[in-house]
Amino acid sequence: MLEACCDAGLWVSRINPRQARDFARATGELAKTDAIDARLRCLLSRLFVHRLRRYEAPALWQRELRDWLRRRGHVVVTMQAQKQQTALTSPAVRKLIMRTIGALTRELAAIDREMQVLLNRHTTPALRSSKRLGPDLPGHESCAAS
Repeated sequence: MLEACCDAGLWVSRINPRQARDFARATGELAKTDAIDARLRCLLSRLFVHRLRRYEAPALWQRELRDWLRRRGHVVVTMQAQKQQTALTSPAVRKLIMRTIGALTRELAAIDREMQVLLNRHTTPALRSSKRLGPDLPGHESCAAS
């Protein structure tokens, strides 16, 4: 929702939830309803307008990369769970699990390729060769070996 508001050209700021609760407590408003929350956030933003920073949404390619990273994490976790199950199952079920692991391994490789394409298209060679990104994706070898 935050990024959709930014894409629509709205001025948006993120507020720390703890600070918003502290502000509500300081005003004496302890009831928790949507209407009260909205009114208090409006008051908070008016009082501290000079201290709020505008939220800048990541570029579309960065959002896509984030989605790929999220999916990659799910695939890695699922692969690990499947591998742990192989030790506890019969040979017939193990065969099915190994087939699933093979499919997940192929999916992981495809995700890594898509991420590398995004990085190559949108980052500089200097940034790609830095420790942060490395020539390959972070954790690529360790996940492929898992």
